[in-house]
Amino acid sequence: MPRAHPKLHAGGLLATMLALGAAGCAVQAPRKPPATALAPPSLTAAYVAAACTGKRVYRFSDTDSRVLVFVGKAGALSGAGHVHVVTVERIRGFAALGSREAKADLVFPVTAMRVDPPAVRSALGAEYTEADISADQRSGTRSNMLGALDAGRYPWVRLAITRTDTMPEASLQIRLVLHGQTRAFTAPATLQTGASAIVASGSFAILQSDFGIEPYSILFGALRVEDELRIRYHLVFHRWHPPDTTSCSTPLLTPPISPPNTATSAAL
Repeated sequence: MPRAHPKLHAGGLLATMLALGAAGCAVQAPRKPPATALAPPSLTAAYVAAACTGKRVYRFSDTDSRVLVFVGKAGALSGAGHVHVVTVERIRGFAALGSREAKADLVFPVTAMRVDPPAVRSALGAEYTEADISADQRSGTRSNMLGALDAGRYPWVRLAITRTDTMPEASLQIRLVLHGQTRAFTAPATLQTGASAIVASGSFAILQSDFGIEPYSILFGALRVEDELRIRYHLVFHRWHPPDTTSCSTPLLTPPISPPNTATSAAL
């Protein structure tokens, strides 16, 4: 257990990308992972097939993109806690543009999320720089976050995105697979599309409880993580040409994604 600090912490995550679990600075006992972890979803074959049908295909650029998950605080003692920010890294994926439709698929490992990177907090301004969060505190919060997300059992986060119109201010239909649960919702986005790149920017919110995640809480709920997670994204895709088109003679389908539970889907 880390030593006591003058200011209590509560943190957690999405997901981001974003969602994502919740955690506090006191390290909880990690859950034992299953004997074999789920294999990462394969996306390349479906987008080779899309290129074979004449669609413009783009590959996600992790270095040019940014996804931030903002984790709030709640409860009677929320003044003793901090607002946390989680970055989502090691995202991979593709997008494809056709004459009447556009789609994208993204996937990232839960373990690729970083809690409260100092440079990110500094860039976000006063609300995030007033608190001095130590390396031990960040490590403890991240450990609890991965425990809440059951990262050993559900190691991947997956997004399937469809563009629903062709206006610059577009609506995106998103299916998010997180913590073994699939939810569908609509989110606004600003899109820029061209021959060499696609850029999508915007923000949306999800509820941890919609994905079976219990927000972290201490002192009988007097200090707890907010159920709502706010995700801010700037996604960049660069034009991509498959190195091997021999599979064009055998069209491939998009990898299946679990259907959403419409009874509890989050509609934004």
